[in-house]
Amino acid sequence: MNHRGPVDRVGAVCYRLADGSVQFKLVRTDAGRWTFPKGHVEKGEAPWVAAQREALEEAGVRGSIVSEPFMTFSHEKRTPDGRPVELTVAAYLLHVESECDTPEQGRDPTWFGPAEAKQKLTEKRNPRHQQAYFNVIDEACRKLAQQDANGV
Repeated sequence: MNHRGPVDRVGAVCYRLADGSVQFKLVRTDAGRWTFPKGHVEKGEAPWVAAQREALEEAGVRGSIVSEPFMTFSHEKRTPDGRPVELTVAAYLLHVESECDTPEQGRDPTWFGPAEAKQKLTEKRNPRHQQAYFNVIDEACRKLAQQDANGV
């Protein structure tokens, strides 16, 4: 899903290269599902800055971020009373350059290769949202391969 409509949240797709292959840092939600660090944009904050802030708060990572989202995807969140709400998330690539020990409690930030990240992201999600997360990993890998081929 690549559209330029309004978004409800921003997400940081945090990655690093380890032994020549890409890894993604995922965090746990309050419901125990794996996801990308994501959240809302505060008043006056640029969306990519919000994604960078969420990466630090939830995953304990800092790095360089691309200021344009590489895609948007659908995400389901539950309201406090348990109702599902559909959100649109703008995804930003963040190259992790340093890590710290200050992520939010219970986030359990963990590195995964692309195949394992896809598997973790699909746990406890309905099939439509599973596919959305698959697409994020695939598109991130495609973008990173493209950058590598272009010497970026």
